[in-house]
Amino acid sequence: MHKILYKGRGIEHAYDEGKIKTAVLKGVDLDIEASKMTAIVGKSGSGKSTLLHILGTLDTPDKGDIYFQDVLINGLSSRAKARFRNRHLGFVYQFHHLLGDFTALENVMLPLLIDKVNPALAKERAQYLLDRVGLVSHMHHLPSELSGGERQRAAIARALVYSPEMVLADEPTGNLDETNAAKVFELLQELVRDEGSAVVMVTHDMSLAKQCDTIYEMAGGVIKDGTFSDSDSEVASVVSKLALSRAAKEVKLKTKGS
Repeated sequence: MHKILYKGRGIEHAYDEGKIKTAVLKGVDLDIEASKMTAIVGKSGSGKSTLLHILGTLDTPDKGDIYFQDVLINGLSSRAKARFRNRHLGFVYQFHHLLGDFTALENVMLPLLIDKVNPALAKERAQYLLDRVGLVSHMHHLPSELSGGERQRAAIARALVYSPEMVLADEPTGNLDETNAAKVFELLQELVRDEGSAVVMVTHDMSLAKQCDTIYEMAGGVIKDGTFSDSDSEVASVVSKLALSRAAKEVKLKTKGS
């Protein structure tokens, strides 16, 4: 039985440019399975990134609903959406978006510190993930002192620092050469499986998309086609629970007042 973590129903969205209204999403339906990798592909302008922003609550659909574990997300206040994003979602972009005045360690710790996690626990969790992505020896380096591949690996560690249920990745390998792109994608696969997260990835790289469990093709603002793997979701669910249990034993994140 497939466990649906996140779903969108009838999502519509348009942008106003003066007197011109351009419809970008025209009734999108999609399901995101827990502990699976989902690729969204399509030509430029097909609505891929807009859909990803709406799934990440960074934008609001004009029509339609978004559910997280069967809870309607649309009606949350801006403050509640921000807390939802920080607690349940991770983001990886084509550009790393690391803060230039902070070290790799501080950048990875930041989402936890914003949510008032104990600094010692935040540091321990960040160091663990930087070690997993092969950057523990560079954790005190500024982004300007890291290579492009290293910056993206640090961004992946930051996205996973709160053990999010879902990671949203917008062209995460788009600025990397073929070798580094393959390494970053393999690292993303390994870490999200160990952490038990689902991944939704927008990409133009079909060689990477074909390695995902599900491929949604967008065209003209709608899902044109969906291709699903034959893997056993129940087994994946058990594996993810074990992985999360291990992660909980590694570092127990405790927030103030919770």
